Order: sequence, then structure tokens, then C-alpha cells
Amino acid sequence: MTIGNLRPTALAIVMLVALDTNTSAQNVTQGDLTAAAAKTAFQSPMIVNTVLAAADRSLWQTGKWFSVKEYEDLGRFTCDGLSLRRDYKPKHETWTAGLLTSAEPVSTEKVRVRFKATINNPDDNHDKVVKLLLEVMHGQTVVKSVAMSGIGVEEGQSGSGQASVILSTSDLETDPPPTLRITMTTEND
Repeated sequence: MTIGNLRPTALAIVMLVALDTNTSAQNVTQGDLTAAAAKTAFQSPMIVNTVLAAADRSLWQTGKWFSVKEYEDLGRFTCDGLSLRRDYKPKHETWTAGLLTSAEPVSTEKVRVRFKATINNPDDNHDKVVKLLLEVMHGQTVVKSVAMSGIGVEEGQSGSGQASVILSTSDLETDPPPTLRITMTTEND
């Protein structure tokens, strides 16, 4: 098949993939590949590929939540108007990371990785119910997954959920390091 035979949407996707030089530690895509692409506004489902912060042992503090710049940057993206943000100040367009994590050894070979997500819903949006599917990835292989379901987020408010997975230490010590894929789906409440 030649480039001239590709449909415009398929051609745009091919061009975006060709231009991606992996300079970013994360990417966000539309879960429905037939939908029009937007820079920061997506419709449900929205798929986020980002770093797995817990893979960096230097960030571990037993029992303490932490975040990384990549998790704060996720607040730029919306799914049906919702975003992963905490402490959102619309007047100044500022927020803190809506995704936090912690890592705690449970044995010499196992680590509990916890996730806490805060989802912000703007004033002019419907009440929503959100599901987050979090998948620890090695390339295209899912190592472990966990879902946060039924997160209610009223208009102009935030809602949150928590989940955890047990990983082997060898899952965290790969080269390249594991990543985190987040699929956000929403529905009106």
C-alpha cells in the first residue's frame, strides 16, 4: 500500500508515529482510534503511557506518597473534561500531581506499589463516574494490572481512588524500566 492510498486519518496517525522521536517520557492517545486527535482534550477512553515512578528506588520512603514531574504534567490532559489534578486553581491554571505512588518492600523479592489518583471535574461539566485501569508494562506486555472503579466526581469537585499491586523486584529492575499505562473511562452520573 502506498501513502497515496491511505485515508487522511490513517495518514495523520502514520505521520505522528513517524515524527515521534521518543523525546517525551509519556504520551496520551485517544482510546478510539477513529476519533479526531486533539492536543490535550480527549474523549473516553483516554490512554496514557507514562513512567512508573516506583521503578526508581531512590524515591522510595516507606509508607510515604511521592510523585514525579511526569505525573504532574498529566494534569494538562482532559478526558471528557476531567483531569488528573490536585489543588487545581483555575484562575492561575496551576495544580499539583493528581497521581501519587508509594513503594514498600513486603519481602526480599516482592514490593507493594500503591497508587492514589485525584480527578478534577470543572464547574461546567456533568457529574461523572470514572474508572482508571492501571497497567504495569514491559514494552507491550502487561505485567500486572489493577482498576480503580466507581470514582464519583461531581461538577466543580474532585474525587479520588486508591489501588495497589504486588510486583517482584525483578519486574522493577528491567532495562528499559517498566512503564505505566493508564486507561481512563468516564460516564455521566
